[in-house]
Amino acid sequence: MAATPSDSAIAEISVGRHLVRIEPPLFLVENHGPVTLAEFEQLMTHIQRAIVEHGVRYFLMNVADTPPPSPEVRERMRQQERVVGLRATVGFGAPPALVLFSWVIRRGMELLTRGKLPRFVMLRDEAAARAWVSADLAAHPLAASGRSDSQDD
Repeated sequence: MAATPSDSAIAEISVGRHLVRIEPPLFLVENHGPVTLAEFEQLMTHIQRAIVEHGVRYFLMNVADTPPPSPEVRERMRQQERVVGLRATVGFGAPPALVLFSWVIRRGMELLTRGKLPRFVMLRDEAAARAWVSADLAAHPLAASGRSDSQDD
């Protein structure tokens, strides 16, 4: 599934075979194949810059054409844990079974850690991901400004 072009994109960046669109408050990644460790590091650099320079608060990622990450990338993701200033990561484009499985795993992790993990949701498509962000922004109006990064507000 290709990402939907948007008139609100202020920048498009290529990272290897992957395309990044910055649409404040969104940082949208269209993956095309596996993400290497070098590409992951580049993505993290770009998102940190987008948070500071453009007020990005949500990391959306199309995972439809993305195989599971390599052990090296998984380890770096684990080390990264939380990107300061990012309110949530939203994956989309996964098969329905993976969407359900990720919800079950995530819910269990949230219960075990008493909600101290950063938000992560997996949804069926980009429209659902954008709708989730819109609902989150409506429920937490300060989130777009970055003045409230709390998961509990």
